[in-house]
Amino acid sequence: MSYYAGDDPDVAQPWFLRKTTWIIAAVVFCLLALGLGIFTYLGMSRIPEIGGGVTIEADPDTKIYMGDNQVGTTKVTFTWEELFGDKWHNAMAVEMTTPTTAVTPEMVSGEGAVQLELQGLGGGSLGLRGLTVGGSGY
Repeated sequence: MSYYAGDDPDVAQPWFLRKTTWIIAAVVFCLLALGLGIFTYLGMSRIPEIGGGVTIEADPDTKIYMGDNQVGTTKVTFTWEELFGDKWHNAMAVEMTTPTTAVTPEMVSGEGAVQLELQGLGGGSLGLRGLTVGGSGY
């Protein structure tokens, strides 16, 4: 009995010509694509710049306050809804009367606050890059 060269059972085929190899590769590829899609979808909602929000980072063990409430230490992430409010959240941010209003120590820390150190101008839309303040309660 004669066989076509590719169908002869006595001749070993290379790995890339075997049917089972391609089926296994297709299943693995589909699982990887599905996993990548799920992790991308779930992960994007946690990234503030993509999902919407802002991250405040400070030196280790620094307490971060929003108003009179401590909201965390070292790193805090807020969504835009938490900052500006929506039907489920009260707004934490305060709207300034005009965008060109200078930020004062009283606006940052409350009545009686004094400016301890100004680290420089030129950053941000208000020109404020770093402001250290102190007051009677801080």
